[in-house]
Parts: sequence; C-alpha cells; structure tokens
Amino acid sequence: MKKVAIMGYYGYGDVGDEAILNGIISLLLPLKIDAIVFSHNPEYTKLKHSVKSTQSLFTEGKSGIRYLNFIHSIISMIPVLLNNVITISKTDLLILGGGGIIQDGYKGGKIKLLKHLFYPFVAKMLKKKVMILSVGVGPLNSEVCKCLTKTIFNEADMVTVRDDESKALLEEIGIRNVIVVPDPALFISIKKSRDILNENQVPPKRPILGICVHGWINGYREGNNVQRSKTKELVSALNLITKKYDATLVFIPTAGMKDKKGIDPLAKELSSNLSKKAFIIPGELSPNEIMGIFSNIDTIISMRLHAIILSSKVFTPSIGIITDKKMSNFMKMIKKEEYSIPLSRLTPKSLSGIFDKILLNNQTIKKELKRDINKLEIKAARNREFINKLVEGE
Repeated sequence: MKKVAIMGYYGYGDVGDEAILNGIISLLLPLKIDAIVFSHNPEYTKLKHSVKSTQSLFTEGKSGIRYLNFIHSIISMIPVLLNNVITISKTDLLILGGGGIIQDGYKGGKIKLLKHLFYPFVAKMLKKKVMILSVGVGPLNSEVCKCLTKTIFNEADMVTVRDDESKALLEEIGIRNVIVVPDPALFISIKKSRDILNENQVPPKRPILGICVHGWINGYREGNNVQRSKTKELVSALNLITKKYDATLVFIPTAGMKDKKGIDPLAKELSSNLSKKAFIIPGELSPNEIMGIFSNIDTIISMRLHAIILSSKVFTPSIGIITDKKMSNFMKMIKKEEYSIPLSRLTPKSLSGIFDKILLNNQTIKKELKRDINKLEIKAARNREFINKLVEGE
C-alpha cells in the first residue's frame, strides 16, 4: 500500500483547517492510501479523523512558536525533528496543504511559512515526491520568503492552488506550472441534521440567521477602535433584522478561541448587546456538525471563509463580511459577490439590505449554489487524479 504524509495547520481545533483535512482524507479514500498527518495535537487528529498522526515540528503554544522560543530547550526539538524526517523517509508522497499557509503577512507569518516549507524541503532531500495541494497564497512581502517559496515550489512535483489570485501571485514571483483546484473542504460528505440546534433549544421558527464571528478577533481583543466600532455596526444590523423579520439569531462556533464555558468571547459580547435573545452554540463542533446546522437555517453572516464554504455545500446562502482577500475570492468563485461586503464598509443599512435580498431570492440562490458548488466539486476532484499519478509513478 502506498504511503502519504500530510502537512498543514492541523490539530488546533480550527473548523476551517479541520474541514480541509477532512476533505483531503476523503480524496484519498478511494485510492486505498495509507496516510499519516503531521499535527499539533496527534491524539486529537486521530480521534477526529480516524487517521494516523504524529507530532509536527515547531508546535505553537501560548507564548508563540514553542520550539523556537529560547525558554524551551533546543533539545526538545530533536526527537520531533528526527521522527518527522523518519516519517517522511517512509512515505511515497508528501502533501503540503491546503489552507492559506503560504503567507508572511500576519503575526508570526514568516516563522510559520518557514515551518511549512521545511517539510517539502526535507522530502526533496530524501528524494520523495511532493505535492502542494490547493493552498492559498499571499501576502508575500519579504523577498526572502518569496525566494524560498519559489525555490521549494519549483522543486515540487505538482502545485495546485485554491484560487486564481494565488496562481497569479506565484507566477509573478517565477513559479511555473501552477494549476487552480478549489479548496479540498468541498469534498466533505454532507450531513443534514438538526440535532445540535435541538440540543441547544433553538426553536424551528423561521427565519433563522446563523452568525460566524472571529474574522477580526485579534484586532478586537487588542482594542482596535475601527474594528470595535464595527461590532456596534453589526449589533445594530442584527437588531434591524430581528425587528423587521422576528428572526432567530444563532452564533455558531467556527474557531478554536473560546472561554472556559466553550463560548467564543466575541459572540458573547455581541449577543449581550442585542435587543432580542440570541442563541450561542458552545463547545467545539466538527465540520459535519456545522453543516448540519447550516442545512437547517435560512442564511449565515460569516467572517470566516470555511463557514461560507460549508454553508454553500448545503446550499444555504451566505453573507460574507470580508476580512480577508480569500473570502472575496471564494464569493467570486460561487458568483455571489453581491452578497458580501468589506468590513470597512459595514453599516446596519448595508448588511440588513443584503439580508433582505437573500430572503427575497432564497430559492433562486439555493438553485444557483447547487449548480455552482457541483461544478467546483468536479474541479476539486482533480487533486485525486494528481495524487494517484504521483504515488503510482506515472
């Protein structure tokens, strides 16, 4: 049986990255491949995905990149490093991806980029095949990061990216033969269950509006005045919607950042300022459980890319509050740019106006989503063909 190792931002409890891993594993299943995942939390990954997993290098902790923090002994890195190299040496193919891991534009971005590029570097040193799978690229600001990315990607046996903008950036820095293949999260099997809503006593009365926050959580926590002002705008918009439609509001967890009760702190803050009681789903949900929720509500307001992808999978309309270019890229792919708005332009009137349009055209939008998501799923299946050719030596 052929062996494949998978490296990405896995084991942190982030719904987006876990959805990506779920999709990659689904891609591999028909190929009867023995897969192992490098993970921040191998036991978590084994439990959630029923796949082999081992500790990834440069695991992050609250103080930053744990193994690069001089407080920790450099010796602690050596066993993990050796294990990672041995694991790669026993595989036929290393997959790097997916997700927006090829960037240096955020806090700690350069170190994280180096971490991710380290794995294909080792694989090529060991004369193993490497596939970069449907990654998001950018921003790349550092010339050093551009140079390293170019070197590693041009040595890879196959490079796919998740959108046209990522391909354009790679080509701009001199990377050849880049193919656009949509996000692997599109390959998750659909689950339509109201169990989570019932468990949290969310009434079936429609319309039900799901809210997925966290897109600006770092700026919010740091006291960014512009971003804090937008929380007020969002609260005002939600109050307008509930007043006009008597809508049921449900905050849905899509990130690993929660308080001791398992509640996203920004969701709690927003909810406390609403004129009508909102429901907050606590804890950590799997991508399939979140799709179950999305399949039983009318629309979502999301600041997170993979919440939009998962809702689109079950043909539930999304309102994208754009906090990152990758979100607008996907809204463009599904031809729903008109139902998104940049965070900087968010006002109660603009957001409630988009919700009005969605309710008015709900059934038409669902049909369009079914058509366009089916097309993207067919394109996403190309990664399976590429993986099969690489492991079979074609």
